[in-house]
Amino acid sequence: MTIPLNKCKDGWLYHIDARNASIGIFRTKRKGFVIARYKFGPKPFLFDELHCEADEHYGTAKPLKLLCEAPTFPEDVFELRWLIQKWNELGRQLELEELEQDARSQNMPKDLLEHNRQCINRYWDKKEARCRRK
Repeated sequence: MTIPLNKCKDGWLYHIDARNASIGIFRTKRKGFVIARYKFGPKPFLFDELHCEADEHYGTAKPLKLLCEAPTFPEDVFELRWLIQKWNELGRQLELEELEQDARSQNMPKDLLEHNRQCINRYWDKKEARCRRK
């Protein structure tokens, strides 16, 4: 269920369902979430995703779950690094939780659910192996 705009806490990290990210820091003044976005190439940048209630045409972020309070950052580069680190820490767990919810709501067959679990785990295992090699 989507958390309403007026219930979102400024400066807190949320699990979001958005066009360009799965986690973001809510900013009241911006009526949306600061995310780490990857576009053309491997270098991420900070980007704002509007809350779905903030703009009917451009609001794509639906907050699903409050995760933790974000620190205050002296510069954008630190905020970007922190968001990437949090995604690396929480991504697998959040994706598996989403899969379980989808499976329940769609009466997903058990063999398909297990196949999807394995795909998510393989992806994260490969990602972690790449990070260890660096």
